[in-house]
Amino acid sequence: KPALTQISETFEPLFGGFSEAPKFPPSTRLRVLLRLLNRNKDSVTNKVMKEMISRTLDSMFRGGIYDHLGGGFHRYSTDTRWLVPHFEKMLYDNALLSSTYTEAFLLTGNPLYKKIAIDILEYINRDMSASGGGYFSAEDADSEGHEGLFYLWKEEELKGILTASEYKIFKKQFGTSKTGNFEGKNLLNMIGAKSPEKTFTAELVAIKKKLFLEREKKIHPYKDDKILTAWNGLMLSAQAKAYSAFNDKRFLQSAEKMATFIRNNLDRNSKLKRRYRAGEARFDAYLDDYAYLIEGLMNLYEASFNGKYLSWAEDLQERQDSNLWNAEQKAYAFAKSNKNLIVNTFELTDNARPNSNGTSLLNLNKLYAFTFKKKYKEKRDQLMKAYGKAFNKFPSHVAQALLALDYHLDAAKEVVIVGKNDEQNTQKLLSTVRQNFLPNKVLAFGNNISRKYVPLVKDKVAIGGVATAYVCLENICKLPVRDPNKLKSQLDDLVSL
Repeated sequence: KPALTQISETFEPLFGGFSEAPKFPPSTRLRVLLRLLNRNKDSVTNKVMKEMISRTLDSMFRGGIYDHLGGGFHRYSTDTRWLVPHFEKMLYDNALLSSTYTEAFLLTGNPLYKKIAIDILEYINRDMSASGGGYFSAEDADSEGHEGLFYLWKEEELKGILTASEYKIFKKQFGTSKTGNFEGKNLLNMIGAKSPEKTFTAELVAIKKKLFLEREKKIHPYKDDKILTAWNGLMLSAQAKAYSAFNDKRFLQSAEKMATFIRNNLDRNSKLKRRYRAGEARFDAYLDDYAYLIEGLMNLYEASFNGKYLSWAEDLQERQDSNLWNAEQKAYAFAKSNKNLIVNTFELTDNARPNSNGTSLLNLNKLYAFTFKKKYKEKRDQLMKAYGKAFNKFPSHVAQALLALDYHLDAAKEVVIVGKNDEQNTQKLLSTVRQNFLPNKVLAFGNNISRKYVPLVKDKVAIGGVATAYVCLENICKLPVRDPNKLKSQLDDLVSL
């Protein structure tokens, strides 16, 4: 309740978000609200949370902060309406937003959110991927010496590319005009559109493609081609979650390619590096590199069921504990102490990205659920104590840690599916878990490679040779079921009030 109260007090009711201007996409706070909405049965509170979530998600997509031709979000809005952005595009923003829209779709069933999540990842895979794997960091705001020039249109340009009937349709949806809405030009937005989902109809998709192909001929903004471990870890989670939610193999393939790149280039000889560029990996990893990558690898295991990813996550956690844990602070330092480091920080609050200690808190919860190794539980309990005052005094500023607290307080679910992967009932059981909003669970699959690396699947078998699901809490399991409807009922029963 204190978190909901603080978040509600800062909510901007006309266009969503939790500030006036400038407005940054509030991904982590929205993910907290999604969990609170999932747990809360009070109709009045429910209505308030639904409004905060939908108003913000819908308004961001309507605004000029979203690239309506190429996909993906710009860094932040300079105004209250999400209209005029700072035009830089960041990998981490788009990773976090794709994950948020994916979760919102799973909870609400709103097909628009699925479209947006996919649109973001299609942009990332098209424009931000390195040939050998991994993703570049950012696209600049400027091109040809002017901010936003690449994204702006004069009306006569649009009329020269589109037919009269096409322009009429486009103008109605995107509100373009002769005078424009930004420095005499048109910054595409749907703030005035009645139905933003129409942008995904076949008619408008074809019109937008014509404009996109024409825009591709322009001089593009500079691309920052650094490949950062931390930001790629966030994108790893986004791609893996999208595959699990939408069953689109493109995203699993992208995630596995990225993981292979990181393994081969940034985590060699048990030394995780922070940055890769021009064939060279440099700088020892910081806390966010470890935390985000571990999170991404666990999500990738749940998408692929390749136990080697979970084993790699455990190895990274071991190194994070060895290099960065501070017993006095009961928290992780941001960097390993050395003579060149003037001061080392022990941050608990979020900034533009989720706090790394908060991310680690959730990672430890999930590693314990997969393995039942006491060291993860003990470390989690100590780190939880470090957040004690923050949870009470300023919970809205530690939203990432609230995700971990929600996991801890909820009836955290350990779900194991055992069966032949290509059997219809196996896939139905998997879909029952993956395509419902179950943020406080881990999912394992009883194949041979999981049995080697994932203690959670030990001793669980397909009863009678038929695909079987186990729903457990602290490895104490309900009766195994083979019917997807019975599995859904067991999962629903574990959602705390």
